[in-house]
Amino acid sequence: MKRQLSSLPALVDDIRLIKDELSELKIACDFSHAKVEEFNARLMDVESKVTQIGNTDLSTLHAELAKAKQDLSAQEQRSRLNNVEIKGIPLKKGENLFSVMDAIGRKIGYACPKSQINYISRVPMYNSNEKLNHR
Repeated sequence: MKRQLSSLPALVDDIRLIKDELSELKIACDFSHAKVEEFNARLMDVESKVTQIGNTDLSTLHAELAKAKQDLSAQEQRSRLNNVEIKGIPLKKGENLFSVMDAIGRKIGYACPKSQINYISRVPMYNSNEKLNHR
């Protein structure tokens, strides 16, 4: 029995050592858990900000796209402003559409200088097999 009791202090020391190590392990685990919670909170904050920025950027891009479409439409309208289409006037071989436009202007009493015309074309007539002339 003395032999068994003689090893008891060593066994108690080993148990104290294990208890101390478990205490240190618990402290380290609590620290790690706190860091994980902190990182989780920061990640949620970053995700929220990214979503907010994404929505703001998306709204801005939609507004810019709408403005660009409007500008393009206005620019296309301006580019067609000085174009002339001729329809319903018989086609003559070798005609000059600027001369046709000049003759139309004289007939209706409105002179339109060539410098104000960018493009003249004939609009095809229904069931017509005449080849159109563009200038």
